Amino acid sequence: MFKKLFKYIVAIVLAVIVAIGVLLAYKYNYIPHRKFSDADFGITRQVSENDADGDGIEDYEDILKSAREYLATKPKYKSKYYAETGYPNDEYGVCTDVVAFALGGAGYDLMQLVSEDIEANGDDYDIAEPDSAIDFRRVKNLKVYFAHTADRLTTNIRKIDQWQAGDIVIWENHIGLISDNRNSKGIPFVLHNANPIQASYEEDILETWGRIVGHYRIAGKIADAGSGKGIDDQQDEKSDDITGSNTEGQDNASDVATTDRDNSESKATSDRDGSVTTEETESIITSAADLKFHETGSGKYSFTYGGDDYSATYTTDHWTIKDSYKINNEHDMTIICQTLIDEHPVHGADMVSYRTADDMVYEWFQHNLIYEVLPSDSQWISHAKDVDFDPKDQNKTFEEIYKDRTGKELTFDEIFR
Repeated sequence: MFKKLFKYIVAIVLAVIVAIGVLLAYKYNYIPHRKFSDADFGITRQVSENDADGDGIEDYEDILKSAREYLATKPKYKSKYYAETGYPNDEYGVCTDVVAFALGGAGYDLMQLVSEDIEANGDDYDIAEPDSAIDFRRVKNLKVYFAHTADRLTTNIRKIDQWQAGDIVIWENHIGLISDNRNSKGIPFVLHNANPIQASYEEDILETWGRIVGHYRIAGKIADAGSGKGIDDQQDEKSDDITGSNTEGQDNASDVATTDRDNSESKATSDRDGSVTTEETESIITSAADLKFHETGSGKYSFTYGGDDYSATYTTDHWTIKDSYKINNEHDMTIICQTLIDEHPVHGADMVSYRTADDMVYEWFQHNLIYEVLPSDSQWISHAKDVDFDPKDQNKTFEEIYKDRTGKELTFDEIFR
C-alpha cells in the first residue's frame, strides 16, 4: 500500500515539474509561439514615403529586411568597444546593434546621426565626453535621439494596429525592432539581441519584457547623397496619441471608442496558440449607464455587470474592484475604468499626471493573468482576484509588481508553495 502511494506521489510531483518546465519554456520562447500576420487581424501595413538608400524598397520594409539580414549572421551577445569602426565588425553585438544595422541597411548612418544630434542638443544627453564610436550604441542615448527625430507613438500594446513592422521599441535598458509577425492576440513579436541564452532573435516578448518607455517610427528623413546621412524632410507632424499618465509616451485613453474592437473576433483569436491567457468574453455593455454605478457610502461604490453585483472602493489615489477576475472583456473593462476615473481620478506613478482607462485595464489584465495560473490553494490568489489600481503599479507586469511587493523575483517555487 505504501509503495503504491509513494509511486502515486512521485508521479504527481514529476507531472508538476514537467508542467512548470513547459510553462517556463513557453514563457521564455524555447517552445515556439504560433505566428500570425497583419492580415489575420485586418491590419494594413504602413508604407513610408521615403527610400533613403534609393534601392527601390521603402524605408519601413527596408529596415525590417536589413534587421533580418543582420540577425541571420547570428551575432553573439557581447559588449565590446570598436574604436575604429564604431560598428561591430566581428561576430559579436548587443541590442543597439540590431537597430543600428537595420537602419544602416536602409540608408541611415546611426553613428553619424546620433553624433550630430549630440553636438546640436548636448544638454539633452547625459554625456560627459561624447564619443561617436560608442554613443550610438547606448540605449539611453537612442531614447533621446529618437525622441528628437522620429514619430513618437503609443506604448499601449493592446492598440495592435498602431504597432508596425520596422518600428523601434525601447525599454528602460533594452531596445528592439517590431517584427511583421504577431501572436494570437495580435501583439507583434520583437527582433532583438538580449543575452547569450535567448531562444531566438525573434521572440514574443513585447508584453512580458517590462515597462515600455518609447515606441518610435522613422519619419521625415531622406538620404544625403553619398553619405547615407539623414536630413530633414519637413515632416514635423508628431503623433498626438502620446498624452496621458505615461510621460514617456503612454497614450491618453479617455476616448473609449479607440479601444473598441470587434469583440467576437477577439474571443475567436484569444487562445489560438494555447498560451496562458485570460479568454476575452464578449462585450455586454455599451456605456457607463449600463453599469448602474452608484455610491453606497464611505468611499464604497457598487455596479452591476452580467447580472452580478460588484463593489469598488476608493481611497486616496486608489481604486479596488472586488472579484475583478470574473470580468475579461477589454471594451467593458475600459468603460468600467473610465467610470471610476470620472468619479475619482487617480494619479499615475509620477504623482503628477493622471492614470487613463487604458493603463488601468492593462494592470487589470495582469491580475487576471496571474489568477489564471495560480493553483486554488496558493497564498497569492487573494491578491490576484481583486485588482487594486495603485499608482506605483502603473504599466508594470505582475512579475514586476510582485518584486516591488516582496523584494524577490517571482518564481514558480513562490507561486506553488
